[in-house]
Amino acid sequence: MRSITTDYRERSVLMSWNTACSIAGTFGVYYLAWTWFGTLEEGTADRGGYQVMAIAIGIFAIAAVLASAWFTRDQIPRLSQPSDDAARFGLGSLFRQIDECLRVRNFRVLVYGIFFLSATLGLHETLSSHINLFFWELSPTRSVSWSSARRSASSWRACSRPAFTPDSENGTA
Repeated sequence: MRSITTDYRERSVLMSWNTACSIAGTFGVYYLAWTWFGTLEEGTADRGGYQVMAIAIGIFAIAAVLASAWFTRDQIPRLSQPSDDAARFGLGSLFRQIDECLRVRNFRVLVYGIFFLSATLGLHETLSSHINLFFWELSPTRSVSWSSARRSASSWRACSRPAFTPDSENGTA
C-alpha cells in the first residue's frame, strides 16, 4: 500500500476496498460451491466433487487476479518508483525484509493474529459445511440459505458498530 500512496487515509480506504472485495469474493465462491456444484452428480455428497470444486475455485481466483491486474494497469505510472541506487531484488533481500518487518512487535502480532484468525475461520467454515451437509442433512441449497443468513447477520453487526473515533483529549479510543 505504501507504494500506492503515502497518505494514511487513502491507505485506509484502499484496505477497506480490499476487505470489501475479499468478502464479496468469499460470498461468491461459497454460493457457487454450494448451489451449482451441489446440484452436480459428483457434487458435495461425493468425494470426487470436491476436487472439481477446488479446481473451479482456483480458476476463479486466477481470473480475479488477472482481472485486477488488467483493470489497474493504467495506475502503474502513478506508483512510486525505486531510486536509481536501490539494491537489486533477490530472494536474500526478500527474507531480510521479512525478518526486518517481523522484528517490529506490533506488525508481528498483527501478522500472527491474521494467520491464526484465517486458520480458525477456514476450519470453522469447513466443519460448518460438513455438519450442515452430513449431520443435519441439509441440502446444499438449504445450507447456503442458513450460512448466508448467518454471514449477513455477522456482517451487519460488524458494520453497525460505532466507528473508531479518537478521544480528543488524549488521542485514545
